[in-house]
Amino acid sequence: MLLHGEGSGPKTTPPPFLTLINTNIMEYTKKQLRNKISEVISKFDFQKVHQYMKDTNWTWVIGGEERVPNVDELEFTAVSLLSKVVESDLPAYNASTGGFTAYKLSWGLSLHFSFESSKSY
Repeated sequence: MLLHGEGSGPKTTPPPFLTLINTNIMEYTKKQLRNKISEVISKFDFQKVHQYMKDTNWTWVIGGEERVPNVDELEFTAVSLLSKVVESDLPAYNASTGGFTAYKLSWGLSLHFSFESSKSY
């Protein structure tokens, strides 16, 4: 795969990961993505997130009470976000709350917990 620079600039070959993304995209059905939620959840370290939240006193309001969520509440929130993105009819979608972001892309699902981010756009 070749990319063209602006104007009549030189052609360059993208890094291999870009070629992979552009040429090997697998489309998943909603049913297949629903089945992948448990895979994402099983690979995510909720205990690590819980410990970070305890160490920094990162609280949520749960049932009218402000406190650090327990591991089960973190997992429930993650499953809810992943379910929300799977059910969207858009081919790419994300949903966020409380530090979590769930992504649906044409090649699968992703779950992130972020405590800092920066962009220039």
